Amino acid sequence: MMLSIPVLLISIGQGIAYCTIYQAMSKNKFSLFYIATFCVIYTISFSTISYFGSIFVFCFFYLHSYKSFKLGNKSLSWFYSIYTTLVTSLLGYIFLMFSSFILDLETEINLKVLIINAIAPIFPIVVNLLLLKFLKPNFDFLRKNTELINQIFFTTVNILLTLCCIIQYTNYWFEKYVDTNPIRGYLTLIFLGTVIALLSYLSFKIRELNNQQIQQLKDEQVKDLTTYVHHIEDLYNDIRSFRHDYQNVLISLKESINTQDVGVIEKTYQTILANEKINLQDDKFHLTKLNNLELLPIKGIVSAKVIKALQEQINVSIEVTDPITETSLDVLDYVRILSILLDNAIEAAVQTEQPTLTIAFFFNEDQTEQTIIIENTCEEPKVNIKKLFEVGYSTKGSNRGIGLATLKSIFNQYEQLTLETECDQYLFRQVITIRGEC
Repeated sequence: MMLSIPVLLISIGQGIAYCTIYQAMSKNKFSLFYIATFCVIYTISFSTISYFGSIFVFCFFYLHSYKSFKLGNKSLSWFYSIYTTLVTSLLGYIFLMFSSFILDLETEINLKVLIINAIAPIFPIVVNLLLLKFLKPNFDFLRKNTELINQIFFTTVNILLTLCCIIQYTNYWFEKYVDTNPIRGYLTLIFLGTVIALLSYLSFKIRELNNQQIQQLKDEQVKDLTTYVHHIEDLYNDIRSFRHDYQNVLISLKESINTQDVGVIEKTYQTILANEKINLQDDKFHLTKLNNLELLPIKGIVSAKVIKALQEQINVSIEVTDPITETSLDVLDYVRILSILLDNAIEAAVQTEQPTLTIAFFFNEDQTEQTIIIENTCEEPKVNIKKLFEVGYSTKGSNRGIGLATLKSIFNQYEQLTLETECDQYLFRQVITIRGEC
């Protein structure tokens, strides 16, 4: 079936509108070739199965989103796809409905008809951007916190959007093959109001969850820094005790030396100095190496995990070569990354015969790239690295592999952030690289 020029313009314009709105929601960028390919396929489907081409639209964006978000989060993929399909259709229909008051799109082709159809796709794009700007739903937060997406509120939003989409396209089918629907215009406005209400609700819930997470971070930061301060106080008391014992030892040695009897001096050393077991190399002094971590949230989380490791009788090695005063990452993301990696490292190391944990922070020569290494002993000589980052997969049992999968979703948000994972000879190593000013 040949399409008239106005209808052809509508189908191509809608294809562009679909891609633009999807990109605005998901932050997945399409190349011009990709958009052109989609528009061609959509135009063909539109000309053959009419409004049922929306099925192709939904499936296309769902599969693209599912593949792009390497975590494969079905709920988020469904939301992006159903929102794009419904909103583009609703706003496009509203524009054409109002423009029909000016001219009949089925009449003879003229310049006004071409102009109306050419600017038709701009309307849904602009209105969608205004909605997102006004309601300000923080979709970046959802992408970074995929474990929150399966909550009831998000499922409710998806179900309602899907119902609206089904009813909307059923109306299209009814008008095309049965009879005109006098309430179609009213239903469209009701669905648009429903979309706005759901976006408002979603925006509110996301802000609420974001505030809860920020407050939790603050509480954990205070707790970690309190633990750090108490540990430093213990070190200070140990040093004071050492100074006192050291003075007593020197006095005893001085008296023995005055006798000029080597046997007496040796006996004094063995009974006093050796038995005192004075040792400044004790594990508890490791925290003094965190002085260069001047970002308090980072110092707090690292010190808390180091103390936890020491309590688990893990041999800890720390190196922070340069002062770290700022970071190009969101502090919350930085803390979550370190928390997940250190928790996993401690849990794996404690299962080994000689548990060891190594933590290192350093910069390259020109201070433009920061590297963080977290290394721990593990029970297996080799680990399937690829499976580790899948949702639900864990070497410790089923339904526990959330941490590394969540970690991957955070890394996907930063172009300057990379993670290299390797396991060799019972050593599991995670290398984080932060490019740019840190």
